[in-house]
Amino acid sequence: MQKHVIDAFKELKVIFVMIFIVYLFFQILNMTIIGSNSAISQGIELWVYSMDIIDFLSPLFLTAPFVWVLYYKKKSRFLEYVSVRINFKKYLFTQIMAIVMAVFILVFLVNFIAILLAIFIIPFNVDTDPSLFQIPFLPFAYRTDSILIFSVGASLWKAFIAGVLVFSASVLALTVHNLFIVLFGVFAYVIVENILTASIGFDEYSIATSNILGRLNDEYYTMFNMFVGPITLLIVTFIWGAIYLKRERS
Repeated sequence: MQKHVIDAFKELKVIFVMIFIVYLFFQILNMTIIGSNSAISQGIELWVYSMDIIDFLSPLFLTAPFVWVLYYKKKSRFLEYVSVRINFKKYLFTQIMAIVMAVFILVFLVNFIAILLAIFIIPFNVDTDPSLFQIPFLPFAYRTDSILIFSVGASLWKAFIAGVLVFSASVLALTVHNLFIVLFGVFAYVIVENILTASIGFDEYSIATSNILGRLNDEYYTMFNMFVGPITLLIVTFIWGAIYLKRERS
């Protein structure tokens, strides 16, 4: 299995490097622009507020470039060829695991680097009291004033959300015949879910809120609230997968 995972990583290395460069570039660009024309109290605040538009688009650019490979492996009947040589379920598991791990590592590295750049490198106008900005809550750690702990924790959390998104997109790639749905399905889900939760007054349960730190007032960010969105997406994904398997067997 280890060899299959390594081989799958090798297939993704070009995509990984390209998305890494583009992702980091736009984070730096956004932080530079916001730092030059906004009232910022500290580097962490600069990173948090510059991520809004990037996090909104992340369900698209962190999933589509990776899962289209899986889609075309199925469309070209490559998976049928593989199934006669090795264990089919094990192969699919390693393919999805490699994609999830690649996106997890990518998102962690990019965000951690971006936070450090925001704190130590990128200039900004200090126009407010640094004590006025409160570091957002992270679901797997108590609130902390340590910049390093927050940097690692926030990067891990962003990576976890990205892993959930790309896992769901991978399941779509293996169960849907329409490339448009494969590439944009998860992005559309996040938008629709965000609209629905906002319309009924439950913004805090949206996966968009879980991903965009500082989107709502601080009291809405609790451990329970931040896990609702990702877990709901996983439940929807598993239900869709079960429906697909039942149709295939019937």
